[in-house]
Amino acid sequence: MESNIQVGDFLEFDGLLCIVVALAGRYGDEDIPEEHIAVWFGGNDPAGKPVEEERFKPAIWTIPQEYFKKTPRPEVLH
Repeated sequence: MESNIQVGDFLEFDGLLCIVVALAGRYGDEDIPEEHIAVWFGGNDPAGKPVEEERFKPAIWTIPQEYFKKTPRPEVLH
């Protein structure tokens, strides 16, 4: 995968849309293993289950960079 991934990029993982929240090797992201990307799937469960009591504690997943695909630029709506 391209190495120009940045925090805030949208990516696709196994058919699911996610957003990059942290990268290995950056200050403050010491918990991210090398060659991994930390992403958020928009909820606490990548299967899309509704968020309930834990809604203010998002789950961040660290996944090897090679499993991601870039997505087209998002459409900005107002």
